Amino acid sequence: MLRSFGLNQLSAAEIIAERENVLKLLAQTTKEKMGKGNYTIDPATRYPFLAKSNDITRILETQIDSDNIENKSQRLPKWSNAVENFEFDHKCSLLKFCQHAVSSFKIKISNFKSSSWSDGRALAGLVARFRKDLINYFEISRNNDSSFIFNHVLSVLEEEYGISKPSLSIFITDNNEDDLIRYIEKVVNHLRRDAGFEAHMISATLRAVKPESRKRFIPRVAQGETIKR
Repeated sequence: MLRSFGLNQLSAAEIIAERENVLKLLAQTTKEKMGKGNYTIDPATRYPFLAKSNDITRILETQIDSDNIENKSQRLPKWSNAVENFEFDHKCSLLKFCQHAVSSFKIKISNFKSSSWSDGRALAGLVARFRKDLINYFEISRNNDSSFIFNHVLSVLEEEYGISKPSLSIFITDNNEDDLIRYIEKVVNHLRRDAGFEAHMISATLRAVKPESRKRFIPRVAQGETIKR
């Protein structure tokens, strides 16, 4: 069914009708009727004795609630790499970068909403991950005043990178998600251009640390001496 949607050779109504025709007789299928070892993604290979498409037209008419039955052949719109898809992928990539950056501080970022950024610790951890000389996360996180954390971090970023301070509303409300994403993107781009970024680069794969080989200690017993337990 998913393959049929992907091929986009049939309309959505025709695909559903075809699958309903197969499932209708599924209970009659036994192990003796199924072609063992010949399974493919095509249902006809798994259920060779089921009716093919005799009832497709009748089932199709019951699926469409319309006076114009010609709509049955309307196919799904083709998938394209539109601007919206690029923006979504870019947003996911930025979110993944932030999640990996602050994971060492045990900070969880699930989205670009106030639930993840309102306390200021996520932004402080993002900067401290690559610029410990600018932000001491463990020291600043002791303060429970989010306004103090934001003012300190935003002032440091403005002084170091020239990024103008945004309104605090983009961090504490959910109405300015686009503004928050643009600001975080500016911060990340400046952090990427820092000389020490490559030394702190986050790898997509985990490097397995091999344990040091230990020499097995074999006690030596003199000849003729019994082993004491």
